Amino acid sequence: MDDDKLYFLLTLTIGHTYLSKSPCQVPLTFEAMLGIEHKPLAANTTGRSRSAVILAAKQQSLLLEPGLLWRRTAGLRAQQSLRPSVLTGSSAVSDPDVHPDVLSCPHPDAVRRRKEREARHKQLNTEKRRTQMMESMGLKWFEGHQPLNMTTCKSADEYRAIVKRAQTEGKLLVTKFFTEDCYVCKSLYPKMKRIASDNPDVLWAKLNGTDATLVPIFQAMGIKKVPYFHMVFDGQLVSEMSVSLSTEKLSKFRAELAAHKRTQPRPQSPLTSQDDAAPSEQQHSSVQPGMEWA
Repeated sequence: MDDDKLYFLLTLTIGHTYLSKSPCQVPLTFEAMLGIEHKPLAANTTGRSRSAVILAAKQQSLLLEPGLLWRRTAGLRAQQSLRPSVLTGSSAVSDPDVHPDVLSCPHPDAVRRRKEREARHKQLNTEKRRTQMMESMGLKWFEGHQPLNMTTCKSADEYRAIVKRAQTEGKLLVTKFFTEDCYVCKSLYPKMKRIASDNPDVLWAKLNGTDATLVPIFQAMGIKKVPYFHMVFDGQLVSEMSVSLSTEKLSKFRAELAAHKRTQPRPQSPLTSQDDAAPSEQQHSSVQPGMEWA
């Protein structure tokens, strides 16, 4: 770019009110306009050529250059008009401490993502504090507080009892198979508790594959990976799946849960005798697959 274009750019930047001033006053006025303290030019500026004026402007970095953010300041600094600030990164624009006049993006998607990120951080901090509290109490991650409709089965008899209870009350039974050293099982557990709380009409059973007394149940049901879920209604296996923290798997799990759960118990005639109410051999054969251990 030649000197004529540079001088023209400098003149346009200063503004119309400064056009009447002589060229020798341009750098000083531009410097005062920006509010930047530089070493003053030589006192004797009378008769300086236009090239000398442009050279002085170059030396004092008063020309527009890439990487400078020009913004209008507020408050008492408004009269100083424009100030340049070097962009050092993406945080230079979004950080209100660096740029108090630059507001955060009000776009709905940006607001939603920010709220989701804050909610995740809050949830992680809550789970971390809860884990630390349980460890201090000598409890494992799957022990402690749980919803009223969730049961931790420690023996085959307890699991057999909850299966019969679900069949009698006409409710869906969700069985979670897990192990203590399974990281996905541990990470998924808080979300499963929330889903159980949101579905009080569904019974939940937890089976720990690390417990030697429950290993025969895992073997009889063919559980080879954890976490794994069985959904049983009226003594029959209606759905089974492996669930993780992925959105797709959780959405599928919720859909299966909503499709198979029932809120009304099966009608029973009060005139039915105890012998007639006893299940037949055919009914026994329709009990959940893998119940041979019972």
